[in-house]
Amino acid sequence: MRCSIAARRWPPRPRPLFDEAQLVELTDGSIAKVLGPDYAEADSYPIRTRMPSPPYMFASRITALSAQPGKLEPCFIEWEYDLHPDAWYVSDGLVPAFVSLEASHAMIVAFTYIGCDQLFKGQLRYRAVDSQTTVYGPLPKAGEVLRGRVNIKSFLKVGKNVLIAYEYLCYVGDRLSFKLEANSGFFLPKDIEKSKGVNTAPYLKAGQPAEPFQPPLRCGRASFDNSHIEALQRGDFVACFGDAAYAASRAPRLYAPAAKMLDRVVSISASGGAFGLGEAVAERDIDPSHWVFRAHFKNDPVMPGTFLVEGCEQLVKFYLCYLGLYSLPGMVPHALSPHSYSAKFRGEVKCEADTLRYRLTCKSIHCDYQADGQLERMALVFLAEIIYRGNVIGMCDNLGAGFSRAPAAADASAPALTAIEA
Repeated sequence: MRCSIAARRWPPRPRPLFDEAQLVELTDGSIAKVLGPDYAEADSYPIRTRMPSPPYMFASRITALSAQPGKLEPCFIEWEYDLHPDAWYVSDGLVPAFVSLEASHAMIVAFTYIGCDQLFKGQLRYRAVDSQTTVYGPLPKAGEVLRGRVNIKSFLKVGKNVLIAYEYLCYVGDRLSFKLEANSGFFLPKDIEKSKGVNTAPYLKAGQPAEPFQPPLRCGRASFDNSHIEALQRGDFVACFGDAAYAASRAPRLYAPAAKMLDRVVSISASGGAFGLGEAVAERDIDPSHWVFRAHFKNDPVMPGTFLVEGCEQLVKFYLCYLGLYSLPGMVPHALSPHSYSAKFRGEVKCEADTLRYRLTCKSIHCDYQADGQLERMALVFLAEIIYRGNVIGMCDNLGAGFSRAPAAADASAPALTAIEA
C-alpha cells in the first residue's frame, strides 16, 4: 500500500463515519454504544484499546476506514482535526508539533473496529516503539484543518505480542506537511517492564572534529532554576540570562502553559558534549496528578511519548536562546525542510512522583555566509536523550533548528524546530 509524497487532491468532505461525540464515546464510554453489541466484550475490559481522551484527543472526525472486523491485515484510516485558534495548546499563534504528531493516534479507532480487545482478551497494552519522520513543509497552524491518513502495513505476532508497521501522512489541505514511518504494537505488561532502554553510545561517536562555534552571546550562568525559565517564558531574556546583552532577543514562548515540560536546566555549555558543540541537561518533576495521565490513557496512565519529545524541544528552544541566536538582526527562525529525524522508545514514564531528565547534545552547526561576511543561514542538529530512573528510555536523533536571513515580509513566527512522533 504505497502513497505518493506529492500533494494529494482530497475529495469533497464526506459525511464522517464517526463524529467527535462518537470518538469520545469510543474512548471514554462504551464501544458497543457506537459499534453495536458485537463489541460488548471489549467494554468489559478496564484496560482496552483507546485513543487519548480529551484534551489530548486530536481528531474531530473519521472520514474513511478500510479495516475489517476480526482481521489483522493491512488497512487504512483517514481523519480530520480542526485546529481552533483558541485551543489550549496554541501559544503565540503557533501549534506545537506534538499536536500534529499525536493526531496519528486516530488510527487506534481502526484497532477498535478490528476488535483487537476481543482478539487479545484485554491482556495487551498499546505502546509506540520507533519512528522516522521526514518534514516537507510547514506544520499545520492554528485555524487550519489537519488531514491525516495512516496506512497500516502489517501486523506481526511475536510470541503473545503483536508488532505493527505503519506510515502516517499529515496534510494541510492538499499539501503534505510530513510523513512518518513507524512501528508500534500491543505488548504484555511484563514485557514492557523488561525493556532495558536505548543504547545511545553509537549516536554519540564523533567523526571529524567539529569546527568550534562562536555563539553570538555568552552567558555566565551554567544552570537555571524554574524562576529563570518562567522569566524566559515571559520574554524577559535579561532576567533569565543575567546579561543586558540579551535585551534585544525576541523569541516565541517556550511552551503553552498546560504543556510545560521543563522545570530546571541543571547544566549547560556551548562547547560541551561529545561533539564539542554544546550540551544541556534539564529536568521535569513528574506529578501523578498531572492532567495528561488522565488523558493518556484511561485506566492505563503513561506519559505520552509526544509529550516527552515536547520536553526535548523546549530544551532545544532554551539552548537557542542561551546561544543568543534570537538576538541576530534580520535572522528568521524556521523548521528545517526537507529534513528527516528519528525517535526510539524502550520504556515508559509512569504515573508516579519522580524526576525526568533530558540530555541534549549538539551534533552539528552549519553556517553559510554572504559575500560581505554576513550570516545568510544556519542549521543546528541535536541528539536528545530522555532519562528516567537511571535508564535512557527514549531518544530523538537529528532534531533540527534553522535560521535564515529573509526579506522583511517573511513570516517570523514560523517555529524553529522540527519534531518527532512517539
